[in-house]
Amino acid sequence: MLQMMQAETANQLIQQQNATGTLLHLQARAQAAEQQASQITTQAESEASRLASLTTQVQETEERSRQRKEELASTEETLRSRRDDLQAASDQLAAAWKEKAKLEEISLQIRLANEEASAQKRVSDREKRFQATPRLECLTAVQIEAIRQDPYRTLPVAYSACEGELKRQLANLELGEQQTRAAFASVAANAMAPYGTSTSLKLKDLLRDKTLSCDNYAALTGYFATILLTVPHKLIFVGFDGGAVGNHAQLFAQIGEDQMLVDPTIGLVAKTNFNEMLQGGKVSSSKIAIFDQHRDGLATWLGRSVVLALEEGLYNPSDILYYFHSMEEYVAFSSEIEPLWHGDPERLVRRYPTPASEVLRRNLAPRIDLSDARTNH
Repeated sequence: MLQMMQAETANQLIQQQNATGTLLHLQARAQAAEQQASQITTQAESEASRLASLTTQVQETEERSRQRKEELASTEETLRSRRDDLQAASDQLAAAWKEKAKLEEISLQIRLANEEASAQKRVSDREKRFQATPRLECLTAVQIEAIRQDPYRTLPVAYSACEGELKRQLANLELGEQQTRAAFASVAANAMAPYGTSTSLKLKDLLRDKTLSCDNYAALTGYFATILLTVPHKLIFVGFDGGAVGNHAQLFAQIGEDQMLVDPTIGLVAKTNFNEMLQGGKVSSSKIAIFDQHRDGLATWLGRSVVLALEEGLYNPSDILYYFHSMEEYVAFSSEIEPLWHGDPERLVRRYPTPASEVLRRNLAPRIDLSDARTNH
């Protein structure tokens, strides 16, 4: 019995120990669970905090988005307003351009009308001027005959007699003393003989000729200028063909750097220079003078062409047939080609390597008499 009680007691002790171990194990598991629950709580709180932060960010983003939408709406309204303003401005500009186009058209019509009126006035003034072309009254037949007999002695005397009248007639040209002398040389050459044919180049022959052509007038002007001018000077001999003045010879008298045009064939003096004239420069009518010494109509019909070419700038580089820098060059060349005028036209044309040589070639066609082609205006 005692053994049974001891055995039962031992068994109870064992059960008690087992229960105690189980209790300890449960307590340990409970602590672990509490720790895990604490960690989960901490994580939950952290996630809640992060969620709250994200929620705040979302709210802030939504607020910014709302504000941005409001700004965009305001910007769109502004843009619409500006588009309306721009369209209004565009309409106003289009209307202004139309008005400007109308005004420009009116202005063009007025300008064209003024130009036409001005051109008609120039033509009218030109015709009036030709109807009353002056002459040097001081250059009498007695003086002309005296010049013919002894130009070296009597030409300066004739200039002294005509100086006052000539300067009054040329006042608008504002010429210097030497230029005035060159102008007188040209007018005096014109007075020596009426227009016609001539082949002379020497002074004594030119003075005897009953008629002169433009190249002979030019040569005679060169001789007279050499007698009259008292300072170093330059005479430039220029020939034209096919242009506004046709086949014609003229001179430029250069004193220092100043040039002026003289045309002894028609007694013309003009304040211009070679470069300006050949670049289409227009010469004012007040800077042109003509002295009709013969009253034979030449200064009128040829003068119209020359004056028109000067006033309207009609001279072209392509019209140049020859250009010589001195009297000596001009006379030498003219003497050299004189025999060629009566021979093969091509040999003659080859002596003119200039733009207007083609016009000369046409003028020298076999059907045209060479003597007529030789004569210049």
